[in-house]
Amino acid sequence: MDKTKIFLEGVTFTKREGSPAFVLGQIGININQLNNFIEKNPNLVSEKGWLNIDALLSQNTNKPYTVVSTWTPKVVDKELEQLQQQVMNREPVIEMGETSQGYDGETISPEDIPF
Repeated sequence: MDKTKIFLEGVTFTKREGSPAFVLGQIGININQLNNFIEKNPNLVSEKGWLNIDALLSQNTNKPYTVVSTWTPKVVDKELEQLQQQVMNREPVIEMGETSQGYDGETISPEDIPF
């Protein structure tokens, strides 16, 4: 992840004191400010139209704040996924001459199989 924080304009995250445990907090969005931010930074929006946001907690003040998430998957992960797909989609390879043990212990070769 890139260490540079891009502070988001027009989005706030607030933790309400005394709220139940299942309430993480409240998100506030100023549509005009957010639209202006996106117009100035179109490169932060994904190809599919998403702007990912992280809600973080300040180490100094312990207050929540929002930043643009700049995390992207590693290229190695994509290459591994493609390789796994290739392995899963390939046809099984049977070498002629291999033999196998049948249910009752007899030896079976590929030539003995009728299909």
